Amino acid sequence: MSPDHAMARYLKALECDVKAGQVKKQLGKWMVENRSKDKHFSYRFTGKDSRWVLHGFMYLVDAIKGNSDDP
Repeated sequence: MSPDHAMARYLKALECDVKAGQVKKQLGKWMVENRSKDKHFSYRFTGKDSRWVLHGFMYLVDAIKGNSDDP
């Protein structure tokens, strides 16, 4: 996956900006192994994980949005 791809930016933001490495690891594992089997991603957030994702939500939105000015 190229670094300009929205999912690559999202995974990097999860690890670097949000500090939710475990979520990033599970999401990456799902993408490689289970995605082709039509399994939906599921992850049970711990208190720490959910707090990190909630506090860093705008970092994740910005990562998906990238440099696009479209709403």
